[in-house]
Amino acid sequence: MVMATIKIQGQTHKVTKTASGKIIVSHPSDPKRTYDLTKLRGAKTIEAGVDSVKAYHKKNPVKKGK
Repeated sequence: MVMATIKIQGQTHKVTKTASGKIIVSHPSDPKRTYDLTKLRGAKTIEAGVDSVKAYHKKNPVKKGK
């Protein structure tokens, strides 16, 4: 399994490519939050998945505080 780990706005994201070719992003701190970037964003490579996660968080920043 191929993998990239990135940290965006204090959150760790693992982007992996499964044996079936799907690009998945998961959050190690919360295992329930796993998303299929192949279906949601059309990502076909790990690099495209990382770019997709970065673009998503640029448009939708994590809200801190109250």
